[in-house]
Amino acid sequence: MDMHAVSVIIPIYNGEETIRGCLESLLRQTSIPAEVIVVDNGSNDGSRRVVGDFAVQHPELHVILGTEEIRGPSACRNRGVSASRGDILCFTDADCVADKDWIKDLLQVFGQSEVGAVAGNIYGFEPSNLIQKFLSVYTLRGLQEEMTFERYTLTGGGFATANLSVRREVFHTIGGFDETMRYGEDHDLCSRIMQKGYKIKYIPKAVVRHIHRRSFRGLIGQSYAAGIGHAHLLRKYGHGVLILQSSGKIYRKEPFPLRVWISIISAEKKLIALVLIGSCLPWGWLFPGFYMLHLAMSTFRKARLSGVTLGYASSVVLAGLLIVKSFFLTLGRWAGSLEFRVLCL
Repeated sequence: MDMHAVSVIIPIYNGEETIRGCLESLLRQTSIPAEVIVVDNGSNDGSRRVVGDFAVQHPELHVILGTEEIRGPSACRNRGVSASRGDILCFTDADCVADKDWIKDLLQVFGQSEVGAVAGNIYGFEPSNLIQKFLSVYTLRGLQEEMTFERYTLTGGGFATANLSVRREVFHTIGGFDETMRYGEDHDLCSRIMQKGYKIKYIPKAVVRHIHRRSFRGLIGQSYAAGIGHAHLLRKYGHGVLILQSSGKIYRKEPFPLRVWISIISAEKKLIALVLIGSCLPWGWLFPGFYMLHLAMSTFRKARLSGVTLGYASSVVLAGLLIVKSFFLTLGRWAGSLEFRVLCL
C-alpha cells in the first residue's frame, strides 16, 4: 500500500489566504507525500511568498514551487505533472484542506491494478455567510457509498479535481488535461481514463474540505461556467444522444440524430412554467408562491441533513439563491450551445 511514491499537484491563482492551510493539511498526513508541486498561474498577491516561506519552514514536506504562463488550471496541472516524479498523482486545489488519512485511503484502492484513478468526497467548511451555506447544501455533495465507474455518461462518472488521483502511467497514456477546455476539463479527463479501459473508484472516506465561494458574484460565475462546461462535454462525448432529466430520472436514447441534453427539473424552469400557467388562471399567482414556499421548506430539510443550521427566513433566501443558480446554469448552457453547436438546456 505505501510502496507508491505520491506527488500532490496544486494549481494556484491569488490563493495567499488559503494555500498555507492546504499545505499544513498535507504535512499532517498519515502517509506523507513524496513531494508537493504548487504551480502558480500568474498570481498578483502574496501566494508565491506564502508557498516559499512554507517550503523553507517545512523542508520535510518537499514543496516545489513552479510557474505556468498559460492561463487555466489544466495547463497548471499538466505543468505540475511534468515537474513531478511520483507514480500516483493526487490533485487538489489551493482552497482545500485534506483530512489526515486522505492519501492513505487513496493508496489502499490503487492496489487494484484495473483502477486507473480514485476520486474522494468533498465537504465544505463551516459556512460564514448565506452564500457559503447555500453552496454547502447544493454543491459538491458527494456520493455516500463506494462505487466503481467503467463508463462516462455525461450524467455520471465525472469527478472534480479538488479530490482526484490518477496513476502516472494512465495520465501520460491519455495525454493529460485538455488545455483547450475552459470548463469541464476534470470530467473530460475521467472520460478518457475510462475510454482506455481503466476503472475509476469512488471512495467517500477519502475527504478534502473545500472553502466555498463567499460572494454572490462567485456563485453566479461558478454556475454560468458549469453550464458552458456541460455544453462542451456534450459536444465531445454526446456523439448523437438525447438526454432528458426529469424528477430525478434520466431518459437516454442513442443513437440520436442530434446532440441534445435537456434538464426539465431545474428550479427556474419550474418557476417560469408555474408563472405562465398561473397567468391564465384566477388566483394563478398563488402557484409560484406555493412553489417558493415548497423550495424553502425543502431547503430547510436539506440543510439539516447536511449539518447546516438555517432559520426559516434564511431558508427563503436560499430558495431564492437556488432559482438564481439554476438560471445562470441554464444561461451558461445556452451560451455553450451556441458556441459548440449543440442543444444543451
